[in-house]
Amino acid sequence: MPWRQCVLMVVLFGAALGRPSMAQERTTAEDARSPAVAEVLALQDRMNDAALRGDGAAFDEFLSKNFVASDPSNTIRHRDDMIALFSSGQVAYSSVKTAIDYADQLAEDIVVVMGTEITEQSAVPSDTRLESVAVGKTLNRRFTNVYRKEDGAWRLLVKQSTITPAK
Repeated sequence: MPWRQCVLMVVLFGAALGRPSMAQERTTAEDARSPAVAEVLALQDRMNDAALRGDGAAFDEFLSKNFVASDPSNTIRHRDDMIALFSSGQVAYSSVKTAIDYADQLAEDIVVVMGTEITEQSAVPSDTRLESVAVGKTLNRRFTNVYRKEDGAWRLLVKQSTITPAK
C-alpha cells in the first residue's frame, strides 16, 4: 500500500477513535514525545499567531506547496487561496484557543495533530454561508492537521476542520 494511503487510513481511523478534548490532555511543545512533534506544535502556535495578526505572508513559510484544506464551510482550499484569504483580510481571527488531543510522528517526515479549536472570527470568506454563523461568534471546531517535513522544514500539508456543538 502506498505511504499516502497508509497515512490517510491512520488519520481517519485515529479521528474516528478521538477522545473528547480535555484540558489536562493538552500536548504542548514542552511535553511532546519527540523532537519532531515539539517542532510541529511550535509551528502550529506560530501559525495561530500569524492568523491573529492577519499576516497572510507568513503562511508562505508554513504551508506545503501541496497544501489542501477542508475548512469549516465544507470548502476545499489550496495553498494560494489560503494565503490570499489571510492577506486580503477575508479571513480574520480575533481569538484562537487550541487543545491538542493527539500529536505523534507517524513516519520520518509525517506528524499528525488532532484536537479542538475555539475561535472567534471577525471576517470569513464571502464564498461561504458562514458569515451569519461565524462572524463575531465563538465557534468550536475539531481539526486534524497533517504536517510533512519538506526541504528540512515542517510544513502543513493537510488540514481538516469541522464545526461542532459547544460543550
